[in-house]
Amino acid sequence: MMIAHDQEPLDHKRYNKNALETDLSAWFKSNFTGREVYFDNNTDIRNYLVEQNLAALFDGIFIKDRHILLHSELNSSEVSFYQELGFETVYWWSHALIALDWYRFAQHDSRLSFNDSFQLDYNIYNRSWSGSREYRLKLADLLIEYNLTQACNTSFNPIDVVHYRDHTYNRKEFTPLNDLEQLPINVASSDSSAGYNTHDYNQCWIDVVLETVYDDQRWHLTEKILRPIACGKPFILASTPNSLEYLKRYGFKTYNAAWDESYDTIEDPLDRLHAIAELMQWISSRSENKKHQLIQICNNIAKFNHNRFFDKKFFGQVLNEFKNNYNIAYNKTNNTKHAQRWLNFYNQCKSNTITHNLSVEENMYRNRKDIANLLRFARKNRQ
Repeated sequence: MMIAHDQEPLDHKRYNKNALETDLSAWFKSNFTGREVYFDNNTDIRNYLVEQNLAALFDGIFIKDRHILLHSELNSSEVSFYQELGFETVYWWSHALIALDWYRFAQHDSRLSFNDSFQLDYNIYNRSWSGSREYRLKLADLLIEYNLTQACNTSFNPIDVVHYRDHTYNRKEFTPLNDLEQLPINVASSDSSAGYNTHDYNQCWIDVVLETVYDDQRWHLTEKILRPIACGKPFILASTPNSLEYLKRYGFKTYNAAWDESYDTIEDPLDRLHAIAELMQWISSRSENKKHQLIQICNNIAKFNHNRFFDKKFFGQVLNEFKNNYNIAYNKTNNTKHAQRWLNFYNQCKSNTITHNLSVEENMYRNRKDIANLLRFARKNRQ
């Protein structure tokens, strides 16, 4: 079994007791028909299963004691959590291949051009700010504080589940000091990230990319950073510390030849936001001649990154990384055919005087030797 959790950040708290008690019975009924009986009819077994977090989806059904979890983040305590829970974890940058599909036309789009001058300095997409994105409220606030709004093509959505004034902050220091509703209203839909806007990129010089994960230590970059790269745009990246190093691992260049990128190394999330706003202010305050020089430097880097993105070598690097990581994890799981997790579940049934029915396992296995092994384990345990 492999769980593909490779598009969203891992969050073990999402799969808490309430969530699993609500959804797990339906999952069993759809995928492992018959297993829901144990879950629905016995409190002890239900409690035992929901303690397994994501492993509850198939814990105690298969002969292997470890299974595979596919993810897309590095430097992650969440990955460590799932490794301790019994998963072999497989990292790959799934968003790279998603972006190659979504932005494929940018390779041939003659409307995208490397201009010498622009109407505005910055393009900033800021649609959603709930959950891990609440830092975007403070960034919008800093645009006002640093008098940057006139230099930006940006907007703001005052309601994301709740009105931003009613939002309960995980970090109080992200609370805005200014009225954010003075910014234009954001009308973008949730699928806007699956495309690009040529007009925005032709009128704006630099993309300020607001990634999904910011107030954290892990690296989890999505299609958001790859859109300006595909479209040949310079960028400033608002993400977790040292995320620019992540991009360099895949052969991309960043813009330290044009401006100070030390903002990316700042650990404190509020200080990092201020550093980004200060950098934006510095760039906007350059003379037209200085800006023109910076644009020439940026265009050369942007062209390199655009070509790298559409180079088959980039595709190959991402795919080969996945294959190698998957093969390592697969081989490790093959060495755990001990049915210990299955026996744990079997013993739960026995201690609750419930007859364990092998019909679920028999429907799962095509290899009759594995079923025979499970029966052998069951007979041994009865003795």
